[in-house]
Amino acid sequence: MIKQDYLIRMIQEIISLIVNAILNKKKFRKDEWTEYDCLTRQILGVSQEELLSMSLDEMIDCYEGDPNRMGKIELAAVTLLKVSDEVESLIRMIEINESLKM
Repeated sequence: MIKQDYLIRMIQEIISLIVNAILNKKKFRKDEWTEYDCLTRQILGVSQEELLSMSLDEMIDCYEGDPNRMGKIELAAVTLLKVSDEVESLIRMIEINESLKM
């Protein structure tokens, strides 16, 4: 029970950090992103790359029967949201660089 409570608190803390970063448009430094990815991999049991390649049904099925199922699905969703935000920022920077070249 203590281990489950600790895991739930960790999931909530990570989700809170990501949501705040997205809302404040704060960029993760490389070392922060690496640490976050390691924690996420430990909690979810899959790497970010594996998560990106999963369909929604595969992701949901991955946590079937897990007592922390909803927390893990929420963490996976927020992770994907953060990745998409980072990709969007990169695309914007590329577009700005392209327009400056013209």
